[in-house]
Amino acid sequence: MTATMTVLGLYQWDDTIFDLLTIPAGLDQETAVDTILAECSDLETLYPNPEVLKGLIGVWSSTMQYTWAKLYATMTAEYNPLDNYDRTETRTYTSQATGTATDGGTDTVTSADTGTDATTGTSTNVNQVKAFDTAANTFTDREKDTVNNTGSTTYGKTNTNTTRYGHTNNNSFSKSDSESIRARGNIGVMSSQELLERERSIAEFNIYNVIMDEFKKRFCILVY
Repeated sequence: MTATMTVLGLYQWDDTIFDLLTIPAGLDQETAVDTILAECSDLETLYPNPEVLKGLIGVWSSTMQYTWAKLYATMTAEYNPLDNYDRTETRTYTSQATGTATDGGTDTVTSADTGTDATTGTSTNVNQVKAFDTAANTFTDREKDTVNNTGSTTYGKTNTNTTRYGHTNNNSFSKSDSESIRARGNIGVMSSQELLERERSIAEFNIYNVIMDEFKKRFCILVY
């Protein structure tokens, strides 16, 4: 009769055979090992040598990391179980305007100061003498000059000041606006009841059972 070696028998012989088992972050290695032992304890292993089995478990689990991590991520994803449509769109609008503004002109200020000065009139110059044989305070005109003064003077001044001014502005600006649109819900492909049924099947998914099933197919002889 050929001796057989079960998974539990090898574990009891060497309890380190699962030390090289690696699983995705967030999972518990002890739970994974206990799940394997609970389901596969009486199954015969393909590799009865505990050292060989230990090394192969390490290699096998390393190659399964990507698959297990993706499956585990589906257990922690947040979603609405009654929505089968969820889309987000982001639109950006850019407007640009360019213009030129010119402000210019001429200011002229003129000031005038004009007028006329006129002088008219008559002036008389008289020279008198007194004879020695005349009464006191009696004078006789000796010489008399009469001058007529007539004339005018015109004066005037005009100031003209001109100021030119001008200013040009070149204005250019751009403006960007964005909007985000989210559409979600049930587009009618499946009823809410059907979505709930699928949600229940998702809730029954167990990543530890997946690891255990993969171990069973890889390392156990499935003959009962």
